[in-house]
Amino acid sequence: MALAVASTVMPHVEAGRLTALASGSAKRPRFAPNIPTIAEVLLPGFECSVWFGLMAPAGTPRAVIEKLAVTANAALKSEDVIAKLAASGFEPLGGSREEFAQLIARGMVTWAAAAKAAGLRE
Repeated sequence: MALAVASTVMPHVEAGRLTALASGSAKRPRFAPNIPTIAEVLLPGFECSVWFGLMAPAGTPRAVIEKLAVTANAALKSEDVIAKLAASGFEPLGGSREEFAQLIARGMVTWAAAAKAAGLRE
């Protein structure tokens, strides 16, 4: 058993060499709607997914940040970008700076609790 990035395992699943039991994402992947989520089949509320985001150094002018956000969000709505991401097993999210900050904050809480439960120390 492994919790792996979709782009790594989906070619093997599609070829019949592996069986996907569940997805760690919050909802079923668009590229594999027949694969249930871990939250559906085992642990309600479970979510563990790979994400990528853009960050800039502290003090970057607000106008630059906004320009990056608008441009990135527009790109994530492009059919070409959506298709290329899907081919690698990723789904675009996009969103605001505030939503991204919330995603990071939730992850910090979740993974700090997981580390503590596993007995890991700083």
